[in-house]
Amino acid sequence: MKALYLRRRFISLIVLICIIFVVFISQLVNWQIINTGYYKIRALHSHSYVLKTNPIRGEILDCNGVGLAANSVGYKLVLDDFNLPKGKEAENISKMLDLLDYLRIDFNDSFPIILENGKFIFDESKQPEIENLKKQFPAKNTSDPNSYIECIKSKINCENFQNPKNLRNMCSIYYSTRVNPVVADNIDAKAMCIISEFCIPGFRVEIFSKRYYPFSDLASHLLGYTALMSAEEYEKYKEKNYPMDAYVGKTGIEKLFEHVLHGLGGQKAFHFSREGTVTGVEDVVESKPGNSVMLTIDSNVQKAAQESLEKNIQAASSRGAKGCVSGAAVAINVKNGEIIASASYPSFDLERYSADKSYYNELCNDKRLPLLNRALSSTYPPGSTFKTLISLASLQEGVLNGLDETINCSGSYNYYSGYRLRCTGHHGSSNLLRALAKSCNVFFAELGRRLGLANIVKYANELGVSGKTGIELPEADGTLGILEKYSQYKSEASQSAIGQGAVSITPLQLAKIVSGIASGKNYKVHLVKKIINYTNSEDIEVFPTEYENINVSEENLDMTRKAMREVVLTGLATDFKNYPVAVAAKTGTAQNAGDDHTTFVCYAPFDDPQIAVSVILANGRYGNLSKAVARDIMNAYFKF
Repeated sequence: MKALYLRRRFISLIVLICIIFVVFISQLVNWQIINTGYYKIRALHSHSYVLKTNPIRGEILDCNGVGLAANSVGYKLVLDDFNLPKGKEAENISKMLDLLDYLRIDFNDSFPIILENGKFIFDESKQPEIENLKKQFPAKNTSDPNSYIECIKSKINCENFQNPKNLRNMCSIYYSTRVNPVVADNIDAKAMCIISEFCIPGFRVEIFSKRYYPFSDLASHLLGYTALMSAEEYEKYKEKNYPMDAYVGKTGIEKLFEHVLHGLGGQKAFHFSREGTVTGVEDVVESKPGNSVMLTIDSNVQKAAQESLEKNIQAASSRGAKGCVSGAAVAINVKNGEIIASASYPSFDLERYSADKSYYNELCNDKRLPLLNRALSSTYPPGSTFKTLISLASLQEGVLNGLDETINCSGSYNYYSGYRLRCTGHHGSSNLLRALAKSCNVFFAELGRRLGLANIVKYANELGVSGKTGIELPEADGTLGILEKYSQYKSEASQSAIGQGAVSITPLQLAKIVSGIASGKNYKVHLVKKIINYTNSEDIEVFPTEYENINVSEENLDMTRKAMREVVLTGLATDFKNYPVAVAAKTGTAQNAGDDHTTFVCYAPFDDPQIAVSVILANGRYGNLSKAVARDIMNAYFKF
């Protein structure tokens, strides 16, 4: 019995030892293999300072790989609580405020308490910040801003600072850096050197990768901009491990593809000796750059479009076109729906937008609305350029008997009682070729009556313009999809057929109509070609070409194309008759309260279409100027 007892104790002891070894080995595996990064950082904290590093943002490129939104080195001033001497917080913050004032650098001020007539009051325009203030600081009286001032004063030991303005700014620095440690961003190299020389404890200058716009205002409406995230955005992005001082996309492609562009930040360990000097720097976690976005935009064509819009809008204004201060142009690749150029005038300088905080207010106060993307988000009556869609619809619906049928024009259309629509001339008996070439209103008003609003909507839908086109960025709907709601007006179909009345359309939709006629396909228009890695060595995602066939016979498409070619050969666009490639086109004039809008559409080459263009000069008055913009765009595309 004793031998059995001893044997059992021995076996139990062996089992216990084995369990201890298994637990010990498991913990070693956890420390050294599974969670090695986590425990390495914890270990470093005992004699090191671990600092998060900002990720490198992916770039935005044109279709040829030219950088439109690239990266450059920038400097930012950060409040470092780790090195802010206890008991001297206010003293050092005050010194830095004086230095920033001397250097004329604005600090990031999100403090929701302002000084007005010597009294502290809540800034009611900053409700999210007020809520955040109340969460972070346990003030005695939550309705009294002075209570929060006193609360922060006690935290930063600024009892000896009584100047209200200075006190408010010190509280702002402390509060703002609880949300985001960046005191000031986009510091230039000279200021960086001066701040570093003063070496105020608790503050440091960091190098970071910042956005650089090589062409300043090129495609600024499409690219969008980045800025420091707000407190609300931090709540959204913190689950994705964004640091509080992250730059995020605010508008445009920058915002739409934030998840692609952002990248992942890393961590650096700064090792200190007992005396407090830095003995070494180590990458604990390496940062990973974001992927880049390649657009369909051709920067050369985009540049030509923007410069030509500016030149010709200014020319129209100087020649007496009242109110001609804006316009837009769009160029589409007929073979796949890619946007080659999308220009809106006036534009704005992205480089200045990122660096100069007063520039935003300047843009907002500009009556020309330069922040508005007119190519995608403004609608205009298309005028006679809309007759291209009416031509196609009339042929396919059989309300026009090919090129043989004629309609007589006596100078006005008098079908409706009490309604008279004037024409641009007395065109007599005209078929489709002559009517489109001379832009006969009577001919197309009659076709509109025969078609009716329902059929106009039907073919707008076939061409993909009865509502939003589905492009990646925000866009306007236009009215083509809801024309039937105006059916109580008997003459509306006739007015719509000449691009007036209730018809409104974006420059993008107008270009899409022409592209659809040229190709016979309803392509999904798009701005993004593919996602690539940061070194441009690997395709991450390539966006396929998507389209639907237009339910129109090739014969009717061909007759519409011939009519558009006739506009160039004998009509109102003979400016392009001797152009190096054959062009099909349509001019337009749209009446409105001021001077007429001038519109122009075309595609080329006629026998093998590659590019479709639309141009609208708001209140442009002179049709030759909208044609000049289209010519400049095609010159850049064909390299003439």
